[in-house]
This record gives sequence, C-alpha cells and structure tokens, in this order.
Amino acid sequence: METYLKNIIRGFGSILDIAPRTDYSRFIPKETPTERMRSHWQSAGDAIARAVANVKQDSQQNKSNSSNSLR
Repeated sequence: METYLKNIIRGFGSILDIAPRTDYSRFIPKETPTERMRSHWQSAGDAIARAVANVKQDSQQNKSNSSNSLR
C-alpha cells in the first residue's frame, strides 16, 4: 500500500511540475507560421512532382514493353 501511495503522489507531482527538468523550448518552432506553411506546401509540391515523374516514367516503360512484345 505504501508503494501505491508513493506512486500516486509522484504522479500528482509530475502533473503539477511548475519547473520541469526537461527543456521543452526545443519543441517550439523557430519559424513564423507563414514560413512553416510555405515549407509544408513546398514539400507537398515536391511530392506531387515526384509522383507525376514516376507515373510518366512507368507509362513510358509500359509503352516500350508493349511495343517490344508486339514484334
């Protein structure tokens, strides 16, 4: 029972920790929201461009393979 009570008190203490030992500032973004949105849209655009290039390459390979099989 004593261990159980210590765990409960330790849990409340960690919830109410006003001065945590961990530095949480590393999780706070340094860029402005506008810069972060621009970065996310750039990443999305890059992913779309790669996908289009892959589909184009696959399409060209399929055309090449189908014309070779007809010969």
